[in-house]
Amino acid sequence: MIPMKLIQIDDRLDKDFPELGYGYVSCGMGWYPILKKLIQRVLNLVPNIKIVHIKEKFGCLRFYVTPTSCKVSAAISDFEALSGTVCESCGTQEGVTLEGGWIKAFCPKCRVDNG
Repeated sequence: MIPMKLIQIDDRLDKDFPELGYGYVSCGMGWYPILKKLIQRVLNLVPNIKIVHIKEKFGCLRFYVTPTSCKVSAAISDFEALSGTVCESCGTQEGVTLEGGWIKAFCPKCRVDNG
């Protein structure tokens, strides 16, 4: 697995959403702004949401919640697609690709640093 600077994203979730329970979390801090907006959008749709799992898979954010609805699923899909254009490590959108043997959304600098 590619070593990555993973500031504890759990700590940020605890700080920004202290009332929110969540399960397993594994993604880079570069996606935290996307994740924060996604959580806010989902909470506006379903205030009693429980986050089951947050992770990276094939270079994109994966976000699993319960309960869900068509509106929640649509919001999640929009943010998952956006994540593939943002560097998972640093958060830039400049030069982000999903290249390489291990599919990750990285800018050129972070791809070298994490490769």
